[in-house]
Amino acid sequence: MLELMRKHAGSWVIKILLGAIALAFALSWGVSSYYSQQQVAVKVNQEPITMAQLQEELNNLTEESRRQFGAQYDRIAPLLNLKERALQRLVERTLLFQAAREMGVTVSDQEIRRRLLAIPNFQAGGQFDFKRYQRALAQNRMTPESFESSLRGQLTLEKLSSLVAGAAALSPLELEQALSDGLTKVRGAYLLVTNDSQLAKAQATPEELEAYYQQHKRDYLVPEKISFSYLVFPLANYRDQARISDEDVADAYERDYARYVQAEAVRVSHILVRLSDPAGPTEEAAAKQKAEELLAKAKQSKEPFLALAKQAGGKDLENGDLGFIQRGQTVAPFEEAAFALEPGQVGLVRSPFGWHVIKAEERRQASVTPLEKVRGELKARLVEAQARERAEVAAEAAFNQANRGQTLADLAAKHKLSVTKSPAVSSDQPIPGLSGVKGLFEAFEGLTPGQAAPVFSFENGSVLAVLEERLPEQVRPLEQVREEVRLAVLAAKAQELARQEAAKLIATLAPEKDPAAALAKKPGAKRTAWLGEEDTVEGLASSPALVKALFLRPEVRPLVAEPVPTEQGFLVAALSGKQAPSPQAKEEKRQEFSQALLAQRQRQLQETFVADLRAKADIRLLSKL
Repeated sequence: MLELMRKHAGSWVIKILLGAIALAFALSWGVSSYYSQQQVAVKVNQEPITMAQLQEELNNLTEESRRQFGAQYDRIAPLLNLKERALQRLVERTLLFQAAREMGVTVSDQEIRRRLLAIPNFQAGGQFDFKRYQRALAQNRMTPESFESSLRGQLTLEKLSSLVAGAAALSPLELEQALSDGLTKVRGAYLLVTNDSQLAKAQATPEELEAYYQQHKRDYLVPEKISFSYLVFPLANYRDQARISDEDVADAYERDYARYVQAEAVRVSHILVRLSDPAGPTEEAAAKQKAEELLAKAKQSKEPFLALAKQAGGKDLENGDLGFIQRGQTVAPFEEAAFALEPGQVGLVRSPFGWHVIKAEERRQASVTPLEKVRGELKARLVEAQARERAEVAAEAAFNQANRGQTLADLAAKHKLSVTKSPAVSSDQPIPGLSGVKGLFEAFEGLTPGQAAPVFSFENGSVLAVLEERLPEQVRPLEQVREEVRLAVLAAKAQELARQEAAKLIATLAPEKDPAAALAKKPGAKRTAWLGEEDTVEGLASSPALVKALFLRPEVRPLVAEPVPTEQGFLVAALSGKQAPSPQAKEEKRQEFSQALLAQRQRQLQETFVADLRAKADIRLLSKL
């Protein structure tokens, strides 16, 4: 595989990130680790990955998941398998760097400099700002050397990605077939036999309830629960001990300087006459003329600006209020035109997307909030951070004492705290009085009653906890869940009755010369419009299943031979026609399809490349995750 990559190194490439190196931002995992930071977790071709690296990747992945799932994270976290995913990320990244070294992929200091100077977060007024660069690194506890090293790694992987992607190719025949398949349209008739329509016919005997319960016991599990006693080291006890100087406040202001800078911005609405890429002269001229007409109306009409697009109509028009935009956030022509307008003025500009009629709604001047205005806010934040640190240090000291045999009662008396006992809780239950706890069940993993868990934090402080009891998962008895079981049995029977009803209807349609026409005459049946592969049927939640079934039918055998299962029931469907794309339609979509198919081919090649590296690698897990 590596020789194949070298052979195609000169081919056309696009940039695909294979796993760019994440910056070592200080993310809170919520449970302090007391493992040796140099302990080796796994070796990849004799190259070690430490527990510290694994913990950092786990922190990053956890934070990504929290942002993705929001309030649902704590409920679904046990299903995400984050530890295993973090390990796989590190293994794949290590394999890719090893492959890059073997292939001689290098990154020069000049390339590092060019990329660094181009990072928007380090720029002011379109130019690299060294002070902003320093502030950003200090805020994230990084040195220029460590950041530029991570940047070198990212560029290395980008270069390797380009070599991998360069081996991808797409033949004209493949593109032509994809255009034909992707642009074909179908229409048909369908009837949905719902499960609910059969529910009244379903009956359940006691024997059936017993049998269903025995087969589905896992559905009625009470998850594992734990109870624990704990001490809270509250932030309130340590706020008075915080010592924050004026210099500390000034340093915090410098670190967070970007927070207090409000860039110049303009709120813009636009009407876009979209163009294909590339657009021919005829299309270009027509689009420009339409945009000029809209511009003239916008200047003269008293109608709301965005109402003009709806009045004009046309599928090629898009409109909307884009909100406030800053320099560097949109394509250059659009930005220049937007910032050249005064509030209330309209203008016309050509961008890579088409012709825009734009209106400047409001302008916001650049400003900086002075230190004196936010001094109180900054000091309060620093006090809170210092109090949290002191609370955690106190809790960690108590944790060490607990491991040497001191009881929670002894520690409570020493620190003038009180011992609290939690109710038995499962991983998806909140704990009264401990809002905002993260990683609680992970903290107790592998512990037995009487052992102290690593210190964890919550909104109001740090917690030292000792496991009291671990209740294993258990199945609720049938008598407790009989009604749930009965409803489940009735639902399953109704579903089977719906399938049988749909199958009977298909059998009656099979002899018909035009099954779609015959089906359309049945009560409740409907006809579809012409549908593309990505289209939906109005009013039908299971559109994708129907569309797929129609596309799979040949015109000579239009009746879908089996009931199509959906969440609501079963579809009976028949094809009434297929419409091949016109040459013009193919030509309009040729470039779009070509780019999408080539990108897909490159992704497949990337996955094959990584799988090949894995298959040949010596990967040894040395520590328990």
